[in-house]
Amino acid sequence: SEAVPTLLQASEVAEKYNSLLASERRPSQKEVQRLRNVVKAKPQDATARGALGLALMRSLKPGSDDREAVRELNAAVVLAPAAVDLHVKLANVLHSRHRNNADDHFSRKESLGLYKTALRLRPDEEEVYYQLGRLHALSDGKTAMGKKLEGYNHSKFVGGDDDVSTTH
Repeated sequence: SEAVPTLLQASEVAEKYNSLLASERRPSQKEVQRLRNVVKAKPQDATARGALGLALMRSLKPGSDDREAVRELNAAVVLAPAAVDLHVKLANVLHSRHRNNADDHFSRKESLGLYKTALRLRPDEEEVYYQLGRLHALSDGKTAMGKKLEGYNHSKFVGGDDDVSTTH
């Protein structure tokens, strides 16, 4: 039988969270279980809840139930209301729900509110402006722009050659 994953230390949780933020890789079930163990032991730890939410979100297969990821990210936002990255990640998950189901007006409204809160907290956060633009453009699939952007996976290009730089 497989050993139960040990509880992560606070520094390991923060490292795992930062690693998840920086990558697009799918975490292993062992990594997810270790984060679940941390959250179970420390339910008031916003970093652990955020890391678990991100790990769950990244481990989802298309069409999978994202409720646990949303629940953990939402709990992290409640525990750390000034954490811009948590607002953005939760908004992105809800935005994805809306993209997959145009009739899900609740998720659109919630993601819009989270993006706006993130901008109030950090007005110079470029990713939030980008995501807000996508939310507005994709909300109306009848527009030419909405149809062209539908299904566009920007994550592989963020930070890549398509970024426009004004410095030489």
